[in-house]
Amino acid sequence: MPFEVFKRQRVRPSAVPYVTVHKRGTISFSIAASAAIGNPDAVELLYDADSNAMGLRPVAANKPHAYKLRSSGRNGSIRVISGTAFFQYYGLPTTGASRFVGRVEEGMIVIDLGAPESGNPLTPEPPAMDLPSLPAKRKPKQLPEPIKDP
Repeated sequence: MPFEVFKRQRVRPSAVPYVTVHKRGTISFSIAASAAIGNPDAVELLYDADSNAMGLRPVAANKPHAYKLRSSGRNGSIRVISGTAFFQYYGLPTTGASRFVGRVEEGMIVIDLGAPESGNPLTPEPPAMDLPSLPAKRKPKQLPEPIKDP
């Protein structure tokens, strides 16, 4: 079968409110996700441990827990924040990029961290077990070499 030449064309932005969590904990919002909550300048991060869901709620940029959104990507259409501390605090491993479909609830974007559209689910790691410390192994005592008779 002969090759076909791809003719470059513009692709419309998706109307689906995608939120992507990247390997190092960066969180990016699609145009639709940002628009769904009013294109805020800042958000605060919320976590529901019972449902393993994350909420991103618009707040004033001067609030103590505000994460200021910065623009990224071509034309600055993608909005980005660093969520590294959030994921570390709740023991949620970010081993690779995971894309989630967000839904609007009570004025915030909510994503189910256990059910990404693509990538790995972000589920809390079990807490480290406190094991009793074992005594260090001691080296056997070296005996001096026996003295040989001349």
